[in-house]
Amino acid sequence: MTIQEGSVVRLGANSYRVADRAGRGIISQVFLATPEEKPDTEVIIKIPLPDTESDAGQETDPANHVVGQSAEDAIPDHSASNAERVWFEARVLKRLNEAEDASSSLLTNLEDRIKWANESRARRLIVARLDSGKTGDGLPFIVMEKAPPEFRRFDIRSLQDEQRVVAVARAVAQCIALTHQHGYSLQDFEPETKGDRIRVAWSDQREPEVKIIDWNGTGGPEQQAQDLFYFGLHLHYQLLGAHLALDSKKLPPPNLGSGSVEWQKHLSEG
Repeated sequence: MTIQEGSVVRLGANSYRVADRAGRGIISQVFLATPEEKPDTEVIIKIPLPDTESDAGQETDPANHVVGQSAEDAIPDHSASNAERVWFEARVLKRLNEAEDASSSLLTNLEDRIKWANESRARRLIVARLDSGKTGDGLPFIVMEKAPPEFRRFDIRSLQDEQRVVAVARAVAQCIALTHQHGYSLQDFEPETKGDRIRVAWSDQREPEVKIIDWNGTGGPEQQAQDLFYFGLHLHYQLLGAHLALDSKKLPPPNLGSGSVEWQKHLSEG
């Protein structure tokens, strides 16, 4: 499927006016758009990039299936196609959104999901999936809320600065705990190259709004220890202003464990 700036595209039951291409990675590309029925609301559309010609239009499982133990919900390995990874991201977002707010599972149309996303925005840590399905040529798509800006490090010069850093760190820790509780890991979370997954909107009236984005690289329980290691690297960078030197592979120490049950409980409690 080709999406162009200024065009109107039909995805599932809804039409969107595309404003701009917001980004492009190895797996997918994203576009800033507005729903035709809600022109005052900006959303993000994600579609997979083609792997090879043989992947074009390939059939995959429905993206709205709740992640469980079936084969269709297996976590993609290194051989998975970009389309499979975007399908998987849709399912992960659905499950984690429902874990944060069970009422999201009851919503059946885009307008209601946008209203829910706006009302729950301040208390959620996972970017909201507003819709997902197939394009006309059989590729998966995800429509998401527009996330806050990327979190930028700042020097700590006051008590307020300390509190802001702690608030973001606490929110990221809670997100990691939620992800682990549902059998996933953030996996692709190394701060030097993936720090932009942490998004923050600041407010003087309340705790900052923190969102974690880009879930198409989500891993399984075997990568959960790596998440904790990378979380420590994030803290090191935010507090000291320099990335901790790692070996050439930039991997956690081989003897790193996932921590005790008590530690994981403590992490989940913030």
